[in-house]
Amino acid sequence: MSAPAPERRHPHVLTLDDVATLTGKLPATVARWATVGTIPGVRFGRAWRFWAPAIAVTLHGPDGASSVPALPARHVEPGMLTSHGLARVLDLPPANINRLVRAGAIPATQDLRWTISWPRVRTCIATGRPLAEPAPIARAGVSRGPGAVGPRPRA
Repeated sequence: MSAPAPERRHPHVLTLDDVATLTGKLPATVARWATVGTIPGVRFGRAWRFWAPAIAVTLHGPDGASSVPALPARHVEPGMLTSHGLARVLDLPPANINRLVRAGAIPATQDLRWTISWPRVRTCIATGRPLAEPAPIARAGVSRGPGAVGPRPRA
């Protein structure tokens, strides 16, 4: 039996504007910090999402995590989510999540529906790591599989 679908954004998920308000900086500055890795966050298409405890620790040091309100006592962390469930948790349009899943930017498995691991997504948001590892770049002439095109390298 699956967990009930989340009805709204997760209490610890922050948007770019939320972090800008916390820091007193412009959203463009916060986006630049996230892009270069100064603060941990993950970009979903054009939208950034951040994990409140990780932002608090980054901004205020190890004691900063205590400034983040605890989750409600009845809060249940989801395990596996559908793409629509993830869209609700992250407060993003479902079409954006579906597009990112189909493009391979969000790792998911498909039975009847796409299922996505919330703990993995949450960890990536908190650490600023990409959701999907980039494919390794093949060096020219190193490996020629059966579908290789072009002239063979000279021996």
